Amino acid sequence: MWYVLESTVSASTAKANATETSIKVSGGILHTIYVTIPPGSASLVHCQLRKGGYYILPRNEDKDISGELASVKFNEFLELKHEMNRLTLKTWNTDDTYDHKVTLLIGVLPKKVMEMEEEIIKDLRLFLRLFRRRT
Repeated sequence: MWYVLESTVSASTAKANATETSIKVSGGILHTIYVTIPPGSASLVHCQLRKGGYYILPRNEDKDISGELASVKFNEFLELKHEMNRLTLKTWNTDDTYDHKVTLLIGVLPKKVMEMEEEIIKDLRLFLRLFRRRT
């Protein structure tokens, strides 16, 4: 399943007054996060993604994601329980003139599906190893 989490941040929003936008996702494995910051932000809009007090993106809580026309893919493997599945996007904007938008595309799959995929990859690696030429 894919979820979209968006936040449009008003101009002159300090980190201390950051906007928080939450989304409830299904239980499973958080496997991929795409972060998109549209052009024109001049690296003045910033974001962090967390689950409760745990920082998912970036891991170090004193840092953030920012950029100009940024479109970045992050691979993740974080288990989300059914009862603890609220993700929060924290955004702030140091631009004194324009509002800016941050969009996250969040991929979550059931744990069984991710485990099956891992098993298939493991079997393919073994198969390829059997036929690899030994020199």
